[in-house]
Amino acid sequence: MPPKLTISLLRSEGVRGAWVHCMNMRCRNYAYITWERMRVRGTEEVRDMETRGRLRCSVCGSREVRIRPYWTQPPG
Repeated sequence: MPPKLTISLLRSEGVRGAWVHCMNMRCRNYAYITWERMRVRGTEEVRDMETRGRLRCSVCGSREVRIRPYWTQPPG
């Protein structure tokens, strides 16, 4: 069984944040957000963050978001 995708595991691999995508068909906004800005604990799982509705879209307010870890550094 593969290990759970926790924030501490991602940090140890050098992942500093994630792309958060709004799944509202009328919006489809997305943004890169760092773990620090999300205020997450190291033991928190990425899948749990999606299902608990912890994050919401800054454009339409939808809590239906998908989180995709960003494996390389963002530009800038």
